[in-house]
Amino acid sequence: TLGDLLKLVSANIHPEESPLEDVLKECQKVQAAAFGGRTFGYGWVLTSTLQGELDFVWLSGGTGGFVSFIGFDRTHGNGVVMLANSGIAMSGDFYLDTLAMEILKLSAKISLD
Repeated sequence: TLGDLLKLVSANIHPEESPLEDVLKECQKVQAAAFGGRTFGYGWVLTSTLQGELDFVWLSGGTGGFVSFIGFDRTHGNGVVMLANSGIAMSGDFYLDTLAMEILKLSAKISLD
């Protein structure tokens, strides 16, 4: 459910508050690198800017007309979960990824405090 995914994001943003702290931290470490400098943890794509001001951990996917995105910014402690009932992930339709990344980028520039 959406609520469960939000709990997962929160636990990953604050692993020190979870009994799974060691596992969550290990999953966020670089485990493999691929083309274009993209790096991967266990189950996550890791994206950082050269300047270090953004440090995203995310994953997206889809099936049969549905697409999803879950991700968070380790530097600023912001996260986003997006679920859509339209889209074809296998056709290269990455509109949800693009929108979610833009929300993460913008959330790093604003404060709700």
